[in-house]
Amino acid sequence: MTPPALPETNNKALWALVAGVIGLFCGIASIVAIVLSRQAQREIAATGGTQGGYDQARVAFVLGVVGLVLWIAFVLYRLS
Repeated sequence: MTPPALPETNNKALWALVAGVIGLFCGIASIVAIVLSRQAQREIAATGGTQGGYDQARVAFVLGVVGLVLWIAFVLYRLS
């Protein structure tokens, strides 16, 4: 008996996750992570389960928000 095949991962979710990790060190990438993750979540929901990566997109969104907050805090610190 063969186990069921895993759904293909959404490419935007993968790239959003990469951008989210980079965004922890570079604030512009955080914005990219947020945008890509929202797009990936919408695309995954529209496929009705034939695409995977929703959790990756969700983690990428959180990393993007954290990176953006850290970037804003750093900018405000440097300006004061």
